[in-house]
Amino acid sequence: MRTRLWLGVVLGSCLLMTGQEASLMAGDYYTSIPYLPTVKIGPDAEGATPVEEVYGKEYSHTNWRLVAFPPVGGPPPGDPNLVNIEDHNAFGVPDPLQVVSWDGLASGPEGNSGSVDAFDYGSSPGFNFPEGQVDALANRGDAIFRALIRDEATLLFSVTGDVSGTPGAPVPKAHVHFEDPAGPDAGSPADVWALIETGSAGPGPGAGVNHHPVYDLDALEVWGPEPPSHENGDTEVVEGYLGGLGGPNTADADRFSLDVDAASGISVWAYDIPTAAISPWVLHSDIVDAVEALFLGPGERFTDETRRHIDVDGTMAQDIGDASPTAALWDVGDELLFTIDPILDGSALDASGSLIPAPTIDGGEIIHLVKTAAGAGPGTFSVSFLKHGGHLWDTAFDVSGTFGYLYEDVDALEAVGTLTGDTDIPTPEPSTLLLAGFALACVTSARKR
Repeated sequence: MRTRLWLGVVLGSCLLMTGQEASLMAGDYYTSIPYLPTVKIGPDAEGATPVEEVYGKEYSHTNWRLVAFPPVGGPPPGDPNLVNIEDHNAFGVPDPLQVVSWDGLASGPEGNSGSVDAFDYGSSPGFNFPEGQVDALANRGDAIFRALIRDEATLLFSVTGDVSGTPGAPVPKAHVHFEDPAGPDAGSPADVWALIETGSAGPGPGAGVNHHPVYDLDALEVWGPEPPSHENGDTEVVEGYLGGLGGPNTADADRFSLDVDAASGISVWAYDIPTAAISPWVLHSDIVDAVEALFLGPGERFTDETRRHIDVDGTMAQDIGDASPTAALWDVGDELLFTIDPILDGSALDASGSLIPAPTIDGGEIIHLVKTAAGAGPGTFSVSFLKHGGHLWDTAFDVSGTFGYLYEDVDALEAVGTLTGDTDIPTPEPSTLLLAGFALACVTSARKR
């Protein structure tokens, strides 16, 4: 029944588009990535599925330069590891809670990536944080999650600023880097997955993630459905749906986090794709409990002020217990891979209640949380640092030094296949792929007529 409904929406959109002029400004384009049915994985495997072969890519944006180098007369410089501002849309225009789909292909007049709007969480009815800023994305059933946990798939990650160099002279480097199961070696600084935009869109050498400037990719989701190919508005994708809400979805980031989790008490939100409704998934208190268990000793806890600074800024998800995202529950069997903002001068209380310095958390840690029992607090979860590339992603691991970036804070997570693995595993088949192709075919036919 749902498939027939979607086909009806697609046909209606086709008829509407044949009788109206494109409403999008010139320069809008996107090229669909062909479906890749399998990828390789394996222990000690090397390389990463190339960006131009991975379909369903989405990102969120922050303008770290406005924080680190504010304009004259503006606020004093801040720490871009801790502040997230200026989500933007596919045209690079500031738009809170907007996510962008990108093809990663060197196309258009300057060889930059095509882009189109994905979900806009701010348009969800009744959502109480419409001016929030997205700082993490995931799908509730993130592909290749298990293989990544087993250290058999390639980890994608981004860091604050996407730059190398020094604090006073940053140099754009890459939006997304990768580490394969073989681990860091002398060539690791060159293991770039998504380059910086070139031409008028940016100072970099590659296609990047948009054909408009992107200062910092701070959230990442891949292996979702593909938006249809289009140029200059000759097909209509409206905030992650073909023809608007009710049409087939062209994005799938149905788990996300906002900056400053403590403000809402929610660290990860659930987005219901058919209705655009938003509900809590993982509470901030659950993340605080996990971070305390991992970084503090028995009986110790962070002070309330330090607890408020614990903020999720990168995620992968496995929500296995819910039949529908509308019933999203952080329940037994669910898993979350996450990073948090740095906490460099926190404080804690020991078992006797005395004030003690908190351990340094540099933001480069990647944490694996598993819900093991009902209820809340100790005994209801297991938590550990991710072991990948033959090492732990803990505080001792030098992210910036190993991979050649200015900042240590990891602010986006995902996973792809390898190039030399000995096992082929299926990638998720996008449910809307054929429907999007059908829509494109009918639009093309109408234009020819």
